[in-house]
Amino acid sequence: MQYDNMISKNVAMRIVSFVTGCAVTVAGFSVSHLGAAEQISLQVPVDPTVISNERSVIEDASLCLNRAVPEPEADSLDDYTLYLTGEPESEFEFDGTYYYVNGTDVHLRSIPSANSEVVANLVNEEKVVRVSYYGNWSYVRSSSGAEGYCFTSLLIDEASATPTPTPSPTPTPSPTPTPTRAPATPTPVPSTTSSVSESSYSAMLYTTTTINARSGPGTNYRSITKLPGGTAVNVVAQTSNGWYKLDSGYYISASYTTSSAPSSSSSSSSSGSSGGSATHDTNAAFADYVKSFLGIPYRYAASSATACDCSGLVKYVYANYYGINLPHGANSMLKYGTSIDPSSVQCGDLVFFDYDRDGRVDHVGIYIGSNTVIHASESRGKVVSTAYSSMTYAVACARRVL
Repeated sequence: MQYDNMISKNVAMRIVSFVTGCAVTVAGFSVSHLGAAEQISLQVPVDPTVISNERSVIEDASLCLNRAVPEPEADSLDDYTLYLTGEPESEFEFDGTYYYVNGTDVHLRSIPSANSEVVANLVNEEKVVRVSYYGNWSYVRSSSGAEGYCFTSLLIDEASATPTPTPSPTPTPSPTPTPTRAPATPTPVPSTTSSVSESSYSAMLYTTTTINARSGPGTNYRSITKLPGGTAVNVVAQTSNGWYKLDSGYYISASYTTSSAPSSSSSSSSSGSSGGSATHDTNAAFADYVKSFLGIPYRYAASSATACDCSGLVKYVYANYYGINLPHGANSMLKYGTSIDPSSVQCGDLVFFDYDRDGRVDHVGIYIGSNTVIHASESRGKVVSTAYSSMTYAVACARRVL
């Protein structure tokens, strides 16, 4: 009996222990679940809200975050920066007008000085915009984007830029722009369709009078320059219509040439002539003689009737008109003649210029009276006539050689 009671007690204790363990286990699961639920609830993101006031409406909560704006990269700064290019132009007045170049191989220079660096070359009738101007200089920009300074006198307006056709002096049609040109000739030709042939011919001849050197073998071609009587010419070809082609590329009529050199009586003195061809043209006044060189091409270090530089023109004129042999070079010519007041120049005086104001003469011309200077201009590419009053700002001195 006692044994049975002990068994009953043990069973009861086991049941109680089992029930208690189950209760503890269930309670543990419940607490664990409760903690997880609370933790999860804290991780749920807050829904975006719309924040409104009188001045703004923000529909994205992320816009309210305090985010630092990134600094731009160094390479991208140029995208946000405006630069002013070029040097200040001092007294230059801004323009912005379109012009056309009036000259062959016009130089654009880095600064407004005839001795400054050449940055680009412009062709005749090229369209440019004049950015600004002052005095004798203009700052222009070409269609290719090149910018620089050139003489204002080399710019013309649009109305003057379109050349008018040169009328033909004869009923024969004007030559067409083909490799073999068929221009009108001084005498009638058997057929208007016949072309002028050219054959090789070499000779040293002399002009018998003042004649025109033309761009082609015929009087309907443009006159490039005038050659005074007695000028030595180097012939390289002859045409079928009675013209000679010179080594300069120009043409003269064969009927006004001779193989005999001019006699010493045709010049005032041959002792100082250059090349043995002194040609004092006694039929023309000195001013007219000098003007006969207008339009001949500028060529550095040349001194002839077909090409010359500034001092080369002076040297040739004085040797062939007065028989005075001057050196080649503007500075070298300063040793000859007597100094005179530039405001008292007379026909035949030499005028020297210092464009960059460095104390050294860099240009020379011949004063022929009537406020006119004849000189070989590098910037305009030929011998030109300029008003003396427009050049006085650069005059260094004047000398009387005669």
